[in-house]
Amino acid sequence: MPSVATEVLVGMAGPVVVAVGFILMLERASRRTPEGLTRLLVRAFVTKMVVFGLYVVLATTVMSLDVVAFFVSFTLYFVALYLVEAFYVYRLGLSNRTSS
Repeated sequence: MPSVATEVLVGMAGPVVVAVGFILMLERASRRTPEGLTRLLVRAFVTKMVVFGLYVVLATTVMSLDVVAFFVSFTLYFVALYLVEAFYVYRLGLSNRTSS
């Protein structure tokens, strides 16, 4: 069995960095202007589509990683962190609703 540590690490790194950055942006935006969260969510969605597309292309072509191991790792982290983000947005909406 070949070592896939690099593929797993690269597959994890992109989604983790984007998720942490997104949550930090949400936190800051919710403190400044809670009514602007919807606009931020739409812009972040489009930006993440572009960033992840470029990330996958670069990781699979330039770094010449094992594609299957990379995609399995990337997909698992992407889905798990998207669920975390969704739960965070939900809780943020609840806290904004109760503090108004």
